[in-house]
Amino acid sequence: MVHGSKRVRSLFLATLVVVSGASTIATTSATPSQAASGALGAARWTVQPTKSSGQLTAVSCVSERFCVSVGRSVVLLPTASRALIDMWGGTSWKSAPVPAVSAILFGVSCVDATWCMAVGDSQQQYGPTVAMKWDGATWTNVAMAKTTSSYATLRGISCANRSMCIAVGYENGEQSTLQTYGQMWNGTSWSISATVKQASSTTELSGVSCATPTMCVAVGSYSKMCCRTELIEMWNGVEWKVVSTRPSGVSSILRGVSCPRVNACVAVGTGQTLDNVGVAVIDTWDGVRWSRVPAQQDFYAYSELWSVSCAGPNRCAAVGFTASWPKFYEQTLVMSTEGGAWTTQTTS
Repeated sequence: MVHGSKRVRSLFLATLVVVSGASTIATTSATPSQAASGALGAARWTVQPTKSSGQLTAVSCVSERFCVSVGRSVVLLPTASRALIDMWGGTSWKSAPVPAVSAILFGVSCVDATWCMAVGDSQQQYGPTVAMKWDGATWTNVAMAKTTSSYATLRGISCANRSMCIAVGYENGEQSTLQTYGQMWNGTSWSISATVKQASSTTELSGVSCATPTMCVAVGSYSKMCCRTELIEMWNGVEWKVVSTRPSGVSSILRGVSCPRVNACVAVGTGQTLDNVGVAVIDTWDGVRWSRVPAQQDFYAYSELWSVSCAGPNRCAAVGFTASWPKFYEQTLVMSTEGGAWTTQTTS
């Protein structure tokens, strides 16, 4: 997940597919003036290899001089994965020392350069969810609330400040189905956050974004019988409520969300049209209702968006992949908006 704070960013970052075991990160070279004006289209995307061997799954930036990307290191057995944390200091990426525990990190959120929280799971059945905190000098383990389920994982996190974070994912539920799962940080400890669950169906949360401590959006999907449908839950400071957004006749899954303001959010994922074509999905929130952005449909291509980061209400970048007929090789996909239509950007 791509995660940024609410200030305007002069650097957008997105984790991409691992190539030959080496982590790679795509960045834009947008200047501060371009970012402030929303001129993301003027920026050029480039791929930067890191020195770490592993998979990067999420990133958070608080400035052009400080970013954190997390994932897992390369090992022979997936159940023995170690957490991987790479940090950007303005000129290069460096691997950070992490606690020696079996874990994979799926989400990270930084409030500033001296405070970040990362979450994931231990990759083991009956194993606990995992949290690690950055205090400006070292990464340390933070105990999480225990769950009674046989397995739980956290796939995204958003911190409104140092005293309020929400992490979401899923856990084993009744009748061997997956159910939404969440935990909340109050500045000193984690506790279970009662997300809304869908009876007799599989529900998952993949991403979350908090504009304020009393306004957060979590996205994912639920499935019942044959089809999967996008799921959006909103936090009002007291409880979670489900927002129904599925357009008639369309199957879709949401994977990432970004809320720069309480009345401005963007959620992204993938959907299937009535013509059985896989298209990138973009939903927007204006403070009153959710709306679907018209898809850029190509009958011979399949597209997915996995993460989105917004520097402002009308300045967003989303990343994923696309595959075109006839070979269907996966290629990186970057889409952005500067207040108008979403356009596809070129990566190198």
